[in-house]
Amino acid sequence: MQNIKPIEKKILIVMAIVFVGLIIFGLTREYKHDEETLVKEYEVFAIKDENRYLSITSAITTYINNVRAKNVDNLMVILDKKYVEENKINLSNVLDILEKYDTNYIVNIREIYQVMEFDDITIYYLKGRIMREIFESYEQEYIRDNYYKITINENTLAFAIAPLSKEEYISKVGDKDE
Repeated sequence: MQNIKPIEKKILIVMAIVFVGLIIFGLTREYKHDEETLVKEYEVFAIKDENRYLSITSAITTYINNVRAKNVDNLMVILDKKYVEENKINLSNVLDILEKYDTNYIVNIREIYQVMEFDDITIYYLKGRIMREIFESYEQEYIRDNYYKITINENTLAFAIAPLSKEEYISKVGDKDE
């Protein structure tokens, strides 16, 4: 460095500053790009795929049938683990905590929204209209709307369900009209 002239030192310092600046700028751009990608992965959108609709319908039907049959072992397997922990659910209180379904209730799915979380895990939020079948008249009577979060492993098709309040549902998908 002793043989380098003062002007050359200034040029080297400027070049070093520019080089460090470019590196920092490049890292910042890369971070912003990753952040945009992350936002897109968590974007909520309505599903239109019939196969997906059938898988979700099957999962919710399985859940309701297990509640009706009071099958606590199966319910503990299909309930979302976080939901179980937050509500302190166990084998002895699961039926007390979950909403009851009459034998002639069906769920008419009105809305399904999807959020990708991991490569092979998909989370769906759905709104289902609980209907009572009136056998004498072959009609259905509206009872209430129910909301659910369903997580499906796309590789194994295993699923987990968590009932939601209307407020929780709206916080995830927004206030949408059917």
